[in-house]
Amino acid sequence: MNPQEQSQVPQEKSFGATIGIILIIIAVVLGALYLWGGQITSQNSTPLKVTNITATTSNATSTPATIGY
Repeated sequence: MNPQEQSQVPQEKSFGATIGIILIIIAVVLGALYLWGGQITSQNSTPLKVTNITATTSNATSTPATIGY
């Protein structure tokens, strides 16, 4: 075999590194979405200000209804 024929032999490609990089990118994106969702939840769950409102009614000024027989 001459040297030109040896260089034309197809070499096997390894997809291990490509798959690893894709998995790392997916993990980073999922982590970012998780943290972003946590911030949105904490912003939306601000405590409501509760005030005591008392309603008073007075029966002293009201007159009883009279029913005519």
